[in-house]
Amino acid sequence: MAIISSVKAKLGLSFAALTAVVLSISILSIAQLEQANEAFANYVEGVNLREELASELLVAAQQRAIHARNLVLVSSRAERDAEHAMVSKAHNEVGATLSKLRAAILQLRASQDREEQLLFDELARVEGLY
Repeated sequence: MAIISSVKAKLGLSFAALTAVVLSISILSIAQLEQANEAFANYVEGVNLREELASELLVAAQQRAIHARNLVLVSSRAERDAEHAMVSKAHNEVGATLSKLRAAILQLRASQDREEQLLFDELARVEGLY
């Protein structure tokens, strides 16, 4: 094995080694940044999805309440049948949206947001009483 004795060769070899270290750290950093970005994007999309489903659930419940109120206020049989159909439709929408929200919340990791899971359990309990 030859021993490198010239200063120029030693500097060139040292520069090449430092370049390799910097390049490997840069590649590793880019890979880690990509993973972190993907995890953050998934988290934000999940929060957005649950927020949209909660809003849909609120609107469906409000529509159900409005049509249930109207069911009491109408006087003719035809109007009553129409309002009853609308109440049933809104009730089905509440159930479907609640199922979608349940599925979205079950996708959360247990340690991710326990409070959100507890709030949903309370919402499902109250909705079950309806």
